[in-house]
Amino acid sequence: MAIKRRPSLSKIQGEISEELAKLGGLVVGFMPGVYNVEGQQRHGFEIRFMLGNNPGVIRVAGLPMKSPTSNKKNAVLLQALAIVRDWLQSAVTARVFSPGFNPLVPHMLVQGTNQTIAEMIAQNNTPMLVDHVETIKVDRG
Repeated sequence: MAIKRRPSLSKIQGEISEELAKLGGLVVGFMPGVYNVEGQQRHGFEIRFMLGNNPGVIRVAGLPMKSPTSNKKNAVLLQALAIVRDWLQSAVTARVFSPGFNPLVPHMLVQGTNQTIAEMIAQNNTPMLVDHVETIKVDRG
């Protein structure tokens, strides 16, 4: 029986870069970091990318560890990146059914801040996107 090996961080990062490219994004870096989520320290990454001339970031925190070791940390980081990769693969497929939609938009940075559009909305601090709404005409042809 063959032993199944875990993919490397660099392999999953490459797969994330490929999926992001299918959505029009270009990864510019994977920045490791530690996030404080509800009082727990969680290792993760900031996946920095460009969509056209606009910067964006996907922040991902792995699951918390009770007794961290380098092997556990690596496993947690692999799992977190694999989930992002899987989400991006789903987003590529979903885009087929939603013309004009780009799932990277909520992860774009708001000018003058280090916050994404989604983070601002979650904090009830919605950025001004438009100053008026026009009637949308639907072709029912």
